[in-house]
Amino acid sequence: MPKNKRVSISLRVKTRILFGVIVSILLAFWGFSLLFISQLNLPVILLFMISGLSLSAFVYNLLTDSVISKFTELLYRIRTMENGFSINDESNEDDITMLASGFNHLYKRVSNLKTEVYEAEITRKDMQIQLLHTKIKPHFLYNNLSAINWIAMENDQVKICDIATALSDFYRSALNQGKEMSSLETELTNAKAYMTLQTLAHSGSLHFSMDVQEHIGNIEVPGFIIQPLLENAIEHGTDRLHEGQGIIKLSVSTDDRLLYLNVTDNGHELYEKLGDDLLNRDQYGYGLSNVDDRIRLLYGNTYGVFVRAKPEGTEASIVLPPSYRWLAGSGLFIKEKQQIKEKIMDSALKAANVMSYPTDPKYHKANRRWQGIPSMALSSKGRLYVNFYTGMKGEEAGNFVVLVHSDDNGQTWTDAEIVIEHDDPEIRCFDPALWLDPLGKLWFTWTQSRQFYDGRHGVWAIVSSNPDDAVPEWTEPRRIANGLMMNKPIVSSKGEWLLPCALWSHEYAKPCEEHTELASEIGSNVYASIDQGKTFHYRGGTETEGRAYDEHMLVEKNDKKLWMLIRTKYGIGQSFSSDQGKTWTPGEDSCIAGPNSRFFIRRLASGRLLLVNHDECPVQQEGEKIYRVRTKLCAKLSEDDGKTWIGGLMLDERIKVSYPDGAQDENSLIYIVYDFERYDAREILMAAFTEEDILAGKCVSPQARLQMLVSKATGEKAR
Repeated sequence: MPKNKRVSISLRVKTRILFGVIVSILLAFWGFSLLFISQLNLPVILLFMISGLSLSAFVYNLLTDSVISKFTELLYRIRTMENGFSINDESNEDDITMLASGFNHLYKRVSNLKTEVYEAEITRKDMQIQLLHTKIKPHFLYNNLSAINWIAMENDQVKICDIATALSDFYRSALNQGKEMSSLETELTNAKAYMTLQTLAHSGSLHFSMDVQEHIGNIEVPGFIIQPLLENAIEHGTDRLHEGQGIIKLSVSTDDRLLYLNVTDNGHELYEKLGDDLLNRDQYGYGLSNVDDRIRLLYGNTYGVFVRAKPEGTEASIVLPPSYRWLAGSGLFIKEKQQIKEKIMDSALKAANVMSYPTDPKYHKANRRWQGIPSMALSSKGRLYVNFYTGMKGEEAGNFVVLVHSDDNGQTWTDAEIVIEHDDPEIRCFDPALWLDPLGKLWFTWTQSRQFYDGRHGVWAIVSSNPDDAVPEWTEPRRIANGLMMNKPIVSSKGEWLLPCALWSHEYAKPCEEHTELASEIGSNVYASIDQGKTFHYRGGTETEGRAYDEHMLVEKNDKKLWMLIRTKYGIGQSFSSDQGKTWTPGEDSCIAGPNSRFFIRRLASGRLLLVNHDECPVQQEGEKIYRVRTKLCAKLSEDDGKTWIGGLMLDERIKVSYPDGAQDENSLIYIVYDFERYDAREILMAAFTEEDILAGKCVSPQARLQMLVSKATGEKAR
């Protein structure tokens, strides 16, 4: 304590003592006065006594009232330990006020130390996770599991394949790229993979089911919290059964206020030991305690793990607040409703406008400033459809998609028949695709993203059941997949629809948002539909070194394996799957050259494979920028399932021709659409030819035509 403060306190104490002595002397004088007046009559004596007592009481109250009131307040603050120890009159520097102020400073220091300990504990746990990740190399692990899977497949060891696949899913979701926070979807994937391994290990003596309430969003949750509950249910529940099958159920539900993750089992050990009761936290094992501690540290003591023993088995519940999110580095949580980011982040989750023959001049070719990236399809009766995207100064927010068609085999085309554009100028609609499904329905898909790349993208679709009618009808837009799909789906020999969707490499394209819930989908992926397009689900994907914007395509080979070809910086990469796209071999060079651009590959009616790619990729330098030129678009065939390529029909040998897409009609005539000089000539072109033309290396069939104009933008140039 400073010296001047000690002197101040000492003076105040001495002053009060001196004041007390004076009062005592006065009271003594009062007593002597009573002796003097004792000769007076009794009423006078009583009057003097009453007045003396009143004076004493007044002086006592004056001396002790403020002291007692402040002591009472101080004691109350100390007992409740809430809100510090503030005194209303801080200018008063008496002893009690200073004592309370000292306690107040002490309380604040303790609070600060508590927060520092919380943050230090979180940092320590983060460092432990990072250390674990430095010891476990995910790609090394996945590649070896994939190798095991392939060896097992070649030897028809189905069970080993299942184990390798489940292990890969388990570790991919458990490691979660080293992030503490995960997504509910990732946690459920981890739980399913873990229980797949356990049911295989228990050889039919263990049954697992999962029930997830509908309409639960992909909520952000702490990582790796469900598996310890499942492990506990097995070790202390079903494994202790003397007879009968072990049953474990995972259920996920919400009441719009709390999120509940419940794991129940039919084991009786805990009930036999404890009866029907809720376990104390000190009765949890290491796994449950770890989960409980992390949840309480992040969200507070209201939430955590709760375990109850019941006659029918044990129920372990995780209770979380679904409307809370982690604020990185702060050590604190704030309440935030799911709608808080709707205007910014979730605008891309709203459907764009589908406009039929819009009158606004900006949509028409006379005013379009650039255009490119086309796709095409043929209806059952031969109508040619082409779509592409355009709008704004370049490939950026505000882009829109245009659909045109031709009823005279490409001689004339409509303009801006359908336009897809979003209300939000921050959202762009781009990379469209057209596909005629086996039912004769025309699928028109496009991608929506906030700005250039929001880390999530989203494939949207409208479908026409009458694409040959004068005025085709289209369904309402619906979002069918995460990521981007600019190439056609395929239909496997099993009748499944397989969609090539991708989330771009974050090293190649930096996203403007963070979507940790999609960490497991960053790569070249496959979405599948087993009900002819009613629903679509993520099936699997691969990571390829040097992948750029993916733009991958799928082919089912003659041995039923799936062959994925991927756009990369060095050309075209490849990966294979023997389980309909669930697992894939590590990406590798296909030895097919390319200028880091889209190509086109498709199985023809003859059984041959068609590849449209750049025949040469000369290197060019502009300043410090070095790139491969997109030129000499050429069509080739393969008769040995892609091992070698024969023929070679040059479709367009000019520079800046790119992005082929195609279709084949019932007479085996092949149509290829592509773009030429997106920002200068701004042309969408089409070629029509046969396999005979490809093998001959020139147009020999009467129906062959090259460089047919589909659309040419003539507005003010964007660049």
